[in-house]
Order: sequence, then C-alpha cells, then structure tokens
Amino acid sequence: MTFPVSAERVGDEIDVLADISIPFSEWNIANPSVGGFVTTANSGILEVLLHLTEGAGNPPSTSSATGAVGGGGPISVPSTTVPPLTVPSS
Repeated sequence: MTFPVSAERVGDEIDVLADISIPFSEWNIANPSVGGFVTTANSGILEVLLHLTEGAGNPPSTSSATGAVGGGGPISVPSTTVPPLTVPSS
C-alpha cells in the first residue's frame, strides 16, 4: 500500500500527516450503516498525524522472553521497511 505524506518542520519538531483511503471491501470491512436507512460510502479515510520531536530516546525495557535489557536508545527500523524521510530545511 502506498499513500502520500506531507511533512512540515515547526522549529525543532516535525509534523507528518497522511490521509489513507481505505476501500472497505478490500479489507473485508462491512459497509457501515444504521438501521438500513443511513448508509455510508464504500470507503473511508484513515488520517494519521505524527508529531516528531527529538528526545532522550526510549527508556530501557526488559524482554520477558530473554531477560535482556534494552539500551535505552531509539527504536531501529530496517531501511527495507521504511524509506528515509527527507524534510526540506526551508
């Protein structure tokens, strides 16, 4: 699935907005209706807003499966999963 994303730098923070069209039939979602007299379109919009700010990272955590303690840094996402986001400085 692909969808457009817009980003805006606000000082030291970045706001990222995505509007994702969800065709109900493709996701096996019943078309919402109320009592048969109110029906909706065949799709909906999922709106996602991320407010990104620099911080100390994630707190250390303990995995119950391995007992390992996390390093307290940011979560790493493989580059094959999420393409890099480039935000213009102006």
